[in-house]
Amino acid sequence: MEPRVSRHRAKCDPADPGHAITPDREPRGGAPRPRAAIRAAEAVLRARPRARLLAVGPREDVRWRALRDSTGGRALAVGPRADLRLFHAAADIYLEGFPTGSPTALLEAGLRGLPCVRAPLAVPPPFSIDGIAVNGLDRPRDVAGYVAAVVALVDDPARRASEGAAVARAIEIHHTAAGWAGHLAAAERTLPDGHRLHPHAGAAPLPAPIRDFAVALATLHHPEDTLTFTLRAALEQGLRPRLDAPLLGTLAATGLTRDPRLLRQKALLGALVGALAGPRALHHVRRARRWLASGGDDRS
Repeated sequence: MEPRVSRHRAKCDPADPGHAITPDREPRGGAPRPRAAIRAAEAVLRARPRARLLAVGPREDVRWRALRDSTGGRALAVGPRADLRLFHAAADIYLEGFPTGSPTALLEAGLRGLPCVRAPLAVPPPFSIDGIAVNGLDRPRDVAGYVAAVVALVDDPARRASEGAAVARAIEIHHTAAGWAGHLAAAERTLPDGHRLHPHAGAAPLPAPIRDFAVALATLHHPEDTLTFTLRAALEQGLRPRLDAPLLGTLAATGLTRDPRLLRQKALLGALVGALAGPRALHHVRRARRWLASGGDDRS
């Protein structure tokens, strides 16, 4: 573990204007949108005029600058930081960022005794923390519940101390070497005396909320529709698409009208010919091309 920084020094540091400083590691990408996290921070700071927020991870952009200005400098986005000791020492509360949190950041803060507010239920794992170490931390139902949970901790120093100590104990048990030894011993006790084969049931599909959230997060920052983006990525990897009638119709109505240059891709052009003319016609076309390329000697 890193050496601790004194709380007095951290509170007096000019970069950390702290009372109830709350580092927020990575509020980026996905749904709910990043502006929802900024609105939540604004609501907390408006409700508690002595509170201050430090967001570790995001760099100051137009939205964070507006929040800083509207709160009289009580909200700062300080960008990525490798050494977090000063922030941990200064903070009173850790807020899990959303729509994409950092489980590692929460574990680091919680291990140092900081009470933690988890992301709202609308943010599913793995984009928010889960697991046995945080089972004792209630999850807010929504952004309003998130704000209320933060305000309640700001108002109650004794609760901050007790919850911080509890989460530190839970993380130490389940996420440090001493705890791992116990989990390993428990796993060894379940091993059979002899080797046995077990049927492989196959992987279950992702639950719909996690699937939809992952798709929204993965495609948030590209300018195209999801189909065109995925098709272009497949072509760049040398994959040959297979187009059925519904997919062909959607592609013609979206991607090809936006970027006709996609038709220059031989793999896509071949897939279009195959979808329109059928696989037998495409086979004959390819056979004729091979025959012409070989000077008429291809007998395949």
